[in-house]
Amino acid sequence: ERHNVVFLLILTINIMNNKNAIDMKTLKSILTGVDRVETSFRNPATEWLSDRSWTEVVHASSFGKLSGIKDDFVAYIGDWKSFFTSTCPEVEAFPGKWNSLTDIERMLVIKALRPDKMVDAVGEIIAKNLGRTFVNLPTLDLISSFNSGNCFSPFIFILSPGGNCMSSIMKLSRGHGLDDSRVKTVALGQGRGPIAQRLIDDGISNGDWVVLQYCHLAASWMPKLEKICRELPTNEGMNNNFRLWLTTYPTNKFPISILRNGIKMTKETNKGLRENLLNTYHTNDLVSNTLNFDGSNNPPGWPAYLFSICFFHAIVQERRRFGSLGWNIPYEFNDSDLHVSMRHLMMILKDIDGSPADALSYMIGECNYGGRVT
Repeated sequence: ERHNVVFLLILTINIMNNKNAIDMKTLKSILTGVDRVETSFRNPATEWLSDRSWTEVVHASSFGKLSGIKDDFVAYIGDWKSFFTSTCPEVEAFPGKWNSLTDIERMLVIKALRPDKMVDAVGEIIAKNLGRTFVNLPTLDLISSFNSGNCFSPFIFILSPGGNCMSSIMKLSRGHGLDDSRVKTVALGQGRGPIAQRLIDDGISNGDWVVLQYCHLAASWMPKLEKICRELPTNEGMNNNFRLWLTTYPTNKFPISILRNGIKMTKETNKGLRENLLNTYHTNDLVSNTLNFDGSNNPPGWPAYLFSICFFHAIVQERRRFGSLGWNIPYEFNDSDLHVSMRHLMMILKDIDGSPADALSYMIGECNYGGRVT
């Protein structure tokens, strides 16, 4: 995941190069940058444009169709300022006559004026050449993955930071008529192996679903789990309703044989506020069960407060791209924080008359999310 954008960019460049749709000299300038360029052209907008950016614009004027862009920049300084201050310059039209530029030439100009938007500009080039699905990952189709498995094949969730699959598993189990009590979960760790084995043995007999969370934390028990999974097809007492779910972060300690025989899925965190909100509204069972058309069973203000919490959660999720900036450490807020906050919201709106702002601020802001902050 960390190198996903770089890999897709290399793939896109190779495809464009095969189509003769890329100027390698321009690409090299984007990748290496301008070390130092002596210019006699004075910066025409020192109040908002840095000398470094102006040097990059002058340098860009030496490339093909970009010749003369520095003169046009001075002539249309107001239009270029609007482009410079845009929140999404990677999709904005260039001022004047510069909309016929190739994707790589556009990227060179964006790198000169708004280097902070280079990742987004790369995403636009990838989407244009490979398709939008390579930039915005589709929502996991858990039903399709479930239908391709059986009681002998474990379902393996490869987790990413901030991802949590328990709510999806619980929603799927209810759709198959299972009570929550028949979905047995255990978080693996030191001394938890025997508990997990007992749950698996009971599940094989009773047809329960067993979820072993965080397998990467029980590296010493993985050989035992490998033996259990290898013996599943030969178990004569197998109930066909039994399902084994495994969640793990990427680790070289996870048994290869389980990966080969299991149904592998990945729970990637959403990129961007829009994708995060859409995924929450489409996949969270508490949202889909309460946001009905008439809203007669919902407490007053539920849709508005619900959106506020989902929007807040999307913001703290997006902050991961900045690492520990603004925090003491990079905190891993996940879907469980959002889910418990939704339940607290429902309880508070039903039990409190008047404005619930103070109660919500304490329970959600200081306890659920703030409780992680040290």
